[in-house]
Amino acid sequence: MKSKEKTKEQVIDELVKLRQQITELKKLNIKYQQIEETLHESEEKYRILSEATTDCILIETVEGRVLECNTAGAKMFGYNKKDMIGLTIADRVPEEFAKKLPKVISKKEATQGFFVPRISKKKDGTIFPIEIATKIINIRGKPRLITCIRDITKRKKAEKKLKKARKMFASLFSSSPEAALYHDKEGRIIHILISYFD
Repeated sequence: MKSKEKTKEQVIDELVKLRQQITELKKLNIKYQQIEETLHESEEKYRILSEATTDCILIETVEGRVLECNTAGAKMFGYNKKDMIGLTIADRVPEEFAKKLPKVISKKEATQGFFVPRISKKKDGTIFPIEIATKIINIRGKPRLITCIRDITKRKKAEKKLKKARKMFASLFSSSPEAALYHDKEGRIIHILISYFD
């Protein structure tokens, strides 16, 4: 009889332990679901941010091989997103520039990042001016480049037109037989035609 009671006590003990384990598993499951939800939310935010911009955003190996690309980036280079994956820096710059590319970014640039104007090449071979900002980050313990590229073709064309207009204005202004002065909105004299007084 005593051994039967002991067995009952053992069974009750085991049931209590099982209930505790079930309670712990439920808590862990809730925690896991919260972590999973946070991860999905984070991924959604990243997707929204990367897809909302008109700039190219790439995640690359430190050697410059594309691992991830946003839609704007693929469009900028004339590819679809799938075809951008795996391209190297050499695939995205003119041949003469590709030959000069360093294999790996320097430590200084890696830690501080860099922002420089450059030229790039589209799938069809079209060369276009860009600004590029790059910084090394760690993703799952591996160094990766996060690269933002802006096509500055329109800006360069506008700068060229402005330079031409300024040159034309200076030419017209300096060749005028009349006395002339040019001032800003506040009335400060910016330029005065001296040849009139000669």
